[in-house]
Amino acid sequence: MSYLVLARKYRPKTFEEVCGQEVVTSTLTGAITDDRVAHAYLLCGPRGTGKTTIARILAKALNCEEGPTATPCGKCDRCLEADRGSDADVIEIDAASNNGVDEVRALREQAAYNPMRGRYKVYLVDEVHMLSKAAFNALLKTLEEPPPHVKFLFATTERNKVPDTILSRCQVLQLDPITEPVISTHLEHVFAAEGVKVAEGVTAGVARMARGGMRDALSIADRLISLAGKELEMEHLERLSSTRGGDALSVLELTASGDAPALLEALPRVEGSEAELTDELLGFTRSALLLAHCGGNTPLVDATEETRARMAALGERLGPARAEVWLEELLLCRERIHTLNAHGRSILESTLLALAREEDTLPLSELVDRLTALEGRIGDAPAPSQQPAQRPAEVPPAPSRGQREEAVIEPRAPREEAVIEPRAPREESRSAASGGPRKRTEADRRAARSSATEAWSAFIEDLSGSAQTLGEVVSRKTRLVSLEEKRAVLRATELLEEEKAMLGDKRNQRTLSKVFSTVLGRELAVEIEDSDTIRPGAEDPYTKQVAELFDGQIED
Repeated sequence: MSYLVLARKYRPKTFEEVCGQEVVTSTLTGAITDDRVAHAYLLCGPRGTGKTTIARILAKALNCEEGPTATPCGKCDRCLEADRGSDADVIEIDAASNNGVDEVRALREQAAYNPMRGRYKVYLVDEVHMLSKAAFNALLKTLEEPPPHVKFLFATTERNKVPDTILSRCQVLQLDPITEPVISTHLEHVFAAEGVKVAEGVTAGVARMARGGMRDALSIADRLISLAGKELEMEHLERLSSTRGGDALSVLELTASGDAPALLEALPRVEGSEAELTDELLGFTRSALLLAHCGGNTPLVDATEETRARMAALGERLGPARAEVWLEELLLCRERIHTLNAHGRSILESTLLALAREEDTLPLSELVDRLTALEGRIGDAPAPSQQPAQRPAEVPPAPSRGQREEAVIEPRAPREEAVIEPRAPREESRSAASGGPRKRTEADRRAARSSATEAWSAFIEDLSGSAQTLGEVVSRKTRLVSLEEKRAVLRATELLEEEKAMLGDKRNQRTLSKVFSTVLGRELAVEIEDSDTIRPGAEDPYTKQVAELFDGQIED
C-alpha cells in the first residue's frame, strides 16, 4: 500500500474534528439541526485552513443514511463513499482548469437530474474565483433558483475576485488562520499517534512556520520525520527551516539591538528564501506592534506564551511609533523583493541594516521633540560675541567717457570683481515692530554716500525693518556689484522659483528703489541681475572695459 501523507491521513471527517474553525462549524451544525441548510455556501479563507474539508463533511452530513445529521455515522455506504471520494452524487469541480462557460452550461444541464443514490446532488467548486466572467454569468440563474435536490458549495482563497452577484446569492462563511497554540496541540496528537518523540519547542516551531495553515503544518511535520526519523530535536527543525541560522523573531531582536554582524549571520546562508523570511518578519513585527498598542494580554495576537513574551519585549523596546516605521519599511522590502527577486538577499540585508540604525527609523514626532528641545537649549545659551566683518574692497567709480578714451589699456589677468557684503547690524537698529524704517539724518546720508559698504548695510537695515521677508531674501541671496549716481545693481545667486518671483515683482522693485533712495538722499533705481543668466565674461570689469573701448560685444 502506498504511503498516505499526514495531511490526508489525519484529515477531519466530522465537524468536531475540525480545528480552529468553531464559528463556521457551529453555523453549519445549527443549520442542519434546524433544517435551515441554504442552497449555496461560499467558504473563503487562507490556504490550508479547512475550506474543502468542511465542504466535504457538509456533503456527507446531508447524504448520510441517518441524516441529514450534523454527526454523520461514518459507517453507511454514503459516508464511506464520501470519505473515499467516490460518491457519485458529490461532484467536485476544479475551477482553475474548468473555468469556461461550456463547463458551467454542462453543470446546469446535469443539475436538472435527480441524484443517483443520495438525498442531494452536491456540487463542490474549488477555487471558484478562477471562473471566467461569462461562466459566472451563466451560473447566476441556476445559483439563485436551483432545483430542490441541488446544493452548491464554493471554496476560494480570494473572495475579492468573486463577483458581488455571486456573493449575494450565497451564504458566505469566513475561515480564519488557525492559531499557533491550536496547531501545536494538534501536532502533538499526530506525533503521538505516529509514535514520534518530540523535543520541547518543536511543535511550536512547526506551528510558527505554518503561519496559520494546518495543511502546511502537517506537510512540514512529514518532511521533518523524513529528515530525522522518530526522534525530533530543535536542531532538526533549524536544518529544515528555510530561515536556516536563526528564526525570524531572533532576526528582529538582533535588528532592534543594532548588532549588525550578528544580524547578517542570522540570515539564511542559502539565497532564495528571502520572500518567505520577510513574510515571517512582517508577521512578528505586526504582532509586536499590536502588543505595544494593546498590551501583552490582547486577544489580537495568537502565539505561544514564550513567543508572545518575546514579541511583547520587542514591542516595548521599539515603542508603537518605531514599530509602525518598521512595518512600513518591511512592507516596502517585500514589494521590492517581489519585483527584483534576483536581488532579494541584497534588498533584505539593506533594509534590516537600515532598521538596525535607530537614527534612521525615528518617528517624525520624536524628531520634532528633539528639534524643539535643541531650539530651547540654543535659546537659553549666551549669544556669541560678534566679530567685526572684514571691510571688503569698495567698488571703484565708473570712469568717464573721456577718461576711457585717454586710458592706456595694458594686458593683464582679469581681476576679481569687488563684492559688497553686508556688515554686522548696528546696535541702534530699530525693531521690526516699530512700524517702518527709522528717519535718517543728513549725517547718516553722508556716511552712506562715503562708502558703498555703508550704503549697503544701511539699505539692508531699513529694508528688513519695512519688508522683513523681502529684506531677508535680498540679504541672503544678493550682493551689491555696482553703485552709481542714479543706479544700484544687485546680483542674485541660487534663487528658488518663489524667490525669483518675489524679486521680479514690480512692487517689490519699487520698494527696493524707495528704500535705497531714502538711505542715500537721492533718487536711485535698483536693478537686479540673475547670475544664472549672465554670459561668461560679462561680469569681468576688465573685459567690459575692453568691450566698451572698442565698441565690441561679449559673446559666449
